[in-house]
Amino acid sequence: MGSRRLIDHAKYLAKFKSSLALIDVFSAGLDAGGYRASTTTTTSSSNCNAQIASFLPIFDQFIHNESTICRVIKLRSLNGKIYTFQLENVCGGYDSTKIHILQLFCLLNVEFSKSRHTAQRFIQFCVPQIIHIGSSTRLLECPQNSITKTTNSSLSSSDNFVIFGDILNEMLQEEKPLLTSSSIVEYYYGRLAEQRYSHKNLHELFNNISNGGGADLLMDSSSNNNLIIVKRDLLSKWMYSRYTEAESLWNARKKLSIHFALLGLCEYAFFLSSMSPDGLILNVSTAQLFFLDYKFDLTKKVCDTLAGKVRFIELDANRPVPFRLTCNISHFLDASIEGHLAGALIAIARSFNTKTLEIWLRPILWDVFSKAAEEDPKMNIVNPVKRAVDTVLTRIKGL
Repeated sequence: MGSRRLIDHAKYLAKFKSSLALIDVFSAGLDAGGYRASTTTTTSSSNCNAQIASFLPIFDQFIHNESTICRVIKLRSLNGKIYTFQLENVCGGYDSTKIHILQLFCLLNVEFSKSRHTAQRFIQFCVPQIIHIGSSTRLLECPQNSITKTTNSSLSSSDNFVIFGDILNEMLQEEKPLLTSSSIVEYYYGRLAEQRYSHKNLHELFNNISNGGGADLLMDSSSNNNLIIVKRDLLSKWMYSRYTEAESLWNARKKLSIHFALLGLCEYAFFLSSMSPDGLILNVSTAQLFFLDYKFDLTKKVCDTLAGKVRFIELDANRPVPFRLTCNISHFLDASIEGHLAGALIAIARSFNTKTLEIWLRPILWDVFSKAAEEDPKMNIVNPVKRAVDTVLTRIKGL
């Protein structure tokens, strides 16, 4: 959508100066304890503090997920550094359980740095610097050293953070201008709903979606020809255009393999919600992945007892496929699947078997279960939390 003048949309921010108020730049991430680290120190000079001096007069707007408008604002601190933040709306409002997942990742980063298996592979979660400024709005700090992108791309405004769903839409526009990722999902789900449930029909539909000939196929109702919609090399082409040097491309493939292994194994081990391409974000400058919308998969059940029906909460362990690589991701990773990804999975599984993990999980799951049981104050969560911790530890020991 291009650039906009800040004074036309937010006059107060456009006229803000450090002489009005000294406000620290909200750019610190979560520390090991889950608290937000300070950006300034008491011993630093007042002229070098990371405090807001002014906002830049121009901000960018772009469309995310074909419906949401995101804004990228920039500000200058007193030390002269430019900070970039992405302002976005949060579906469903503020959810403290998502912050608990980031806190758990920070704690695991400390454990990974101590373990020999993960330290030698530089396995670390990418924990974004994020702050919620309202019930449904959050600020996400973006890196500065952005890589040059296509000027006509809708991703050029979002600095270095690129969403996988937007990558798919961008590449589809080059192949089929009238095609979007949402239309493909709607088509295949429609096909799935129309067919009778049988393993044969599901297998045929899966072969259409992930065709072994090199593309995903869609039947055109107006003709007898198959139209190639999603090629296997769309992600590879996009990555090749961003990482032109062989060394940077190899490093990107290695880091992506490690992060897919890290996120996929954590999603399975801790009963987290599935990551989707609409929320999976790639930091182009570092080739790191992170997902902001992770939550614990909870399900409410009712048990018949002598005293009557008792409602309780437990972790949902009925997901058939916890994590899998898509055709495009497998095509780009290629040999790294058997190399970096497999090695990272083994190293992470060994590091998970630590005595401190139970100490971390108990208070986090207690807060999550307490939040889920707010509608029913009489619901007992002591035993469900204990069972949830034991379930997670049992799954980790079986890795």
